[in-house]
Amino acid sequence: MKRLIAVLTLGLASLSPAAAQDPERPKVTASEVVDRETLKAFVEGGKEYLEGIRTLTETAKLRAIFRAEGDWKSGSTFLVILIKNGAVLLHGGDAAIDNEYLIDVEDDKGKKVVQELIAAAGQGGDFVEYYWDDPAVEGDANPKVSYAVEYTSGLSGQTLVLIGGYYQDMSKVVTAIPEMARPAVTASEVVDRETLKTFVKAAAQIYRETMLDDYGQLSHVKNAFRTEGGDWKSGSIYIFIMSSDGYVLFHGADPSREGRIALDFEDSYGVKVVRRLIDAVTAEGGYVEYHYNDPTVAGDEAFGSPKLSYAEGFHLPDRDQLFIVCAGIYLDPATAD
Repeated sequence: MKRLIAVLTLGLASLSPAAAQDPERPKVTASEVVDRETLKAFVEGGKEYLEGIRTLTETAKLRAIFRAEGDWKSGSTFLVILIKNGAVLLHGGDAAIDNEYLIDVEDDKGKKVVQELIAAAGQGGDFVEYYWDDPAVEGDANPKVSYAVEYTSGLSGQTLVLIGGYYQDMSKVVTAIPEMARPAVTASEVVDRETLKTFVKAAAQIYRETMLDDYGQLSHVKNAFRTEGGDWKSGSIYIFIMSSDGYVLFHGADPSREGRIALDFEDSYGVKVVRRLIDAVTAEGGYVEYHYNDPTVAGDEAFGSPKLSYAEGFHLPDRDQLFIVCAGIYLDPATAD
């Protein structure tokens, strides 16, 4: 159940949140939204800011910036970024809604409110009225209003939808679990260096192709990567994705780590794991050995168990930063170096 209230195999207990410093203050902040005019100005300000973002680091920081109480969020006033098929890229009110598909969500009168918001955005930006009786607000039966507009991502070049003023219960939204081609090696079949490498290379290829050729399926791919018992996640084996300066872009086991910087994480022996993964990718892909606590091994909390990760990288066209795709496997202590 989802409530609307507000990739690292490593564990990374020392992850730090991405710096939540606000960008240039918008002309109208979330707390200053009091009517249609100020709502439109707030959303249009978000559009202007988003169109100027051209790096993975800035994109990763959006999670902290848009969800922190401040210029871009005030109570139930926040921003939502959608793919045009209704998939949520970033929900300023509730991280649990990220990657959900809202295309069929209705308001209390049966209006397909998300479909109307996407249509309004496609008309150059417009308002949509909807009805949702917030149980937390007594007598909350009046129509609410949202504003939606399209913008072009400065990072991917994709046309996306930005919405402000939309706040509704999403507890009945069902996570979309897509059917995808079975990889040559699935997560449960990763047992050694070669199967790990094959697994990561397949994930990197799918993620890159989705980013470049089928962006509307990006949320489907992320949901598939997170499905326990599926082809892409099995216990401690799952996909994580970072930028080349150490920001977590996707985490197959713990979405709360996304948007955090892990650059200086080191294991109990001082191995700077993330920096070595980045170095391995710079050398066109490679392995990193380190130690980390294996939850299936009793008594290894202090020093951890031997572990091996493989990293593979790719660029988007005309962008310098790398997407770094990784996964890891615990090694047999008897055979580990």
